[in-house]
Amino acid sequence: MVPMWVRAEYERLARDFPALAAQFGLTVDAALAHDLVELIGVFEAVDRRIDQLEDAAARAALAEAIVRALRDGSAIDGELDAQLAALRRLTAHGERARVSACVARFFACSEILRRTTDARAFVQAVLDEAAPACELTLLVAGRAVDAPFARCFARLSEVANLVDKLHDVRGDRRRGEIAVRAGARLHAALLAAFVDRCARMLWLSPRPLALVAWGARYLIPPPSDREPSRRPSA
Repeated sequence: MVPMWVRAEYERLARDFPALAAQFGLTVDAALAHDLVELIGVFEAVDRRIDQLEDAAARAALAEAIVRALRDGSAIDGELDAQLAALRRLTAHGERARVSACVARFFACSEILRRTTDARAFVQAVLDEAAPACELTLLVAGRAVDAPFARCFARLSEVANLVDKLHDVRGDRRRGEIAVRAGARLHAALLAAFVDRCARMLWLSPRPLALVAWGARYLIPPPSDREPSRRPSA
């Protein structure tokens, strides 16, 4: 397994995947549960490499190199090459073109989140960013999950991303990681999207009360463990 730093709430979500699947009568074995935890760690480590770059052109160039390496297997620098090898291994059930396209979409959404000054565009990018990460997770899960679970998990991924932003958006703005103003308008838009996606998620769940009980603990902001980063340039 590639050593990496992972935010506690993301690792906890990955570790809870078997319990979520069990609400749909599905079984996730220990090996798959381990792979899902590794996936979130690898994916965040790769994303963090781009986050650390101050210049937008440099971020775009590295994102393109990562997507190309995933698509055609070309080499990249040492530590990142090991992380991409782990990502290729974990997503071996899918076509390289599909995996690389998911990662490209995630990077594009992340760049919108950094640079937009429009609250509505920011919220839409939060939702759009969840989709490729969800797709990769379900790709790794493979036949262990079914269509009803996949539909609910897609909404859960959106909810999780919205909660993360509701917790972090002021700090992200203070650290210069985003350009949008983290005021009442943005928080209201994030909260409205959160309520909407929660309703859709619960409608799709066979055990909505159990899902609420499970998810309630994530509403409490975790202790700050975010690494400082530089202000992205336009």
